[in-house]
Amino acid sequence: MEMTHDLPSPTWGHVLPSGPDWPPTAVCILLAAVYLFGVDRLRRRGDRWPVRRTSLWLAGVLVPFLVSGSGVSRWRAATSPSLDAVQAVSTSNSASYVTS
Repeated sequence: MEMTHDLPSPTWGHVLPSGPDWPPTAVCILLAAVYLFGVDRLRRRGDRWPVRRTSLWLAGVLVPFLVSGSGVSRWRAATSPSLDAVQAVSTSNSASYVTS
């Protein structure tokens, strides 16, 4: 069975952010704000909090923001039927190797 699709290739033009997807953006902003509020409270109390830990947390929050606001999510949506079919076939084939 041959499957052909006229999908756009994932070029930089398709992948660069084209506008935020607001629900994930709001969640990312909220997470970052709550974290920074906690870090500020610790510092005002006199406790030390590692800058590296804060920067890694913010980088971790930035990744879903960039992916949801970029063409990656749109490209995934365009390829969804074909990728879901591949996953279904691979799952059914791997299930045949499992014996009771």
